[in-house]
Amino acid sequence: MPRTQITFREGFVRDLRIDVAHGIARAWVEGASVQLQEVARGARLCLSAQTRALRSAGPDAFHLVNGPYMRRFLDGYYPMRVTLDIDYPQQTLRPTRVDPPPQPGLAVAEQPGHLRLDALFEGELRTRVEFGRVAETE
Repeated sequence: MPRTQITFREGFVRDLRIDVAHGIARAWVEGASVQLQEVARGARLCLSAQTRALRSAGPDAFHLVNGPYMRRFLDGYYPMRVTLDIDYPQQTLRPTRVDPPPQPGLAVAEQPGHLRLDALFEGELRTRVEFGRVAETE
């Protein structure tokens, strides 16, 4: 494709950077977007950013909502891989639910203080991780 872009919600992303751009003639960050020129078949792009997506859902509950992730062109979708690495303070929070749940094409790995979602899909992906506050006696 001659030109394409990846957009994020303005004000909800910072420190957006390109970690890997392979098979792409030119890639650069412009505000809350990544601009791409001359994207070849089989190209690879890895981005890093800090996002503000954690929302309060009551006194002891929080939701982390991301997406929609999609690779869309005209009237169709192309396959896409998204990996989310979520670091959280294990002393104060613990994941209680992940949507969508693990299934073919979506793996969820959990370690104390870290959650990784790795998805290979075609269409749109929206994720939601629910966290509960760790009780002081735990």
